Amino acid sequence: MSRIKVAADRTVGFTLMVEPLGVSYELEPEEFMFLEFSSSRIDEIEITYWVGGVSVWMYGDVIVIDQGGKEVDRLFA
Repeated sequence: MSRIKVAADRTVGFTLMVEPLGVSYELEPEEFMFLEFSSSRIDEIEITYWVGGVSVWMYGDVIVIDQGGKEVDRLFA
């Protein structure tokens, strides 16, 4: 498995949107999450910034893990 870490800075939180499913998570300042995926099943990842958030496009299954290491969601695309 591979993973990317998505983190808010010290002063501003933001919305993390996992596409194409449209599932969103609110990150507070200094909070982070991991998006874990099988790199053999995902050829491309697109990250788009928009005012107030970030969208991560992954065409494949994704496991969302909070900063404490707890699994939050399993997303199947």
